Amino acid sequence: QLGPATASGQAVLYTIHFQAGLSPDGYGGASDAILDYFATTTNMGSHPELWTKSDGWQRSLIRFDLSQHIPAGATVVSATLTLRVLGQSAALATRLAAYPVLQPWIENQVTWDQAQQGVSWWGGGGCDGASHSGTETGHADFGFSSGDVVVDVTSAAQSWVSDPSTNKGLLLKGEFISGGVKYRYASSNYPSWSLRPILVVTYEGEPPIATPTPTS
Repeated sequence: QLGPATASGQAVLYTIHFQAGLSPDGYGGASDAILDYFATTTNMGSHPELWTKSDGWQRSLIRFDLSQHIPAGATVVSATLTLRVLGQSAALATRLAAYPVLQPWIENQVTWDQAQQGVSWWGGGGCDGASHSGTETGHADFGFSSGDVVVDVTSAAQSWVSDPSTNKGLLLKGEFISGGVKYRYASSNYPSWSLRPILVVTYEGEPPIATPTPTS
């Protein structure tokens, strides 16, 4: 289903950048947290970093609320998640895989053991098993110690727009390529706001609820 047409007959595409504290208009809909097997009862929802470890013992959650900005019925053309890499434990490549989360979690309560206070993860610790989709929405392979890594999350974003109740965010997992390695990324609480995670969504449909400039 196409959105409103331009004078040339093409559908209008809108692009929105979601970044904590910055866009759109001081955006406050981002939440994230580290899940750490080595600190199973510790909440790390206010940590300035996100972590992934290729053996899975450290992983992260991230969520962006789209419902206040993208209208229902929109068709997502593309969506990318950009994370700023802050460092690596060894000069080894990793796969950063993003899986849609299926269980609700609360940023200031979530731990490796529990999704929220008093509620264990359905599939086991660390948002495992049935707590997340068995199919990734996208991944990126990289091996640099500083820079931006970009993951295509279009399919997940479409689900969130079609039914906002399904938006439980993403589980970010490191996976082996050439050996064990830990990567650190800036979180939505990172002090340099411009380095915080960015979700960029381009869609066809009605104008945004908080209107940015059309991209075409």
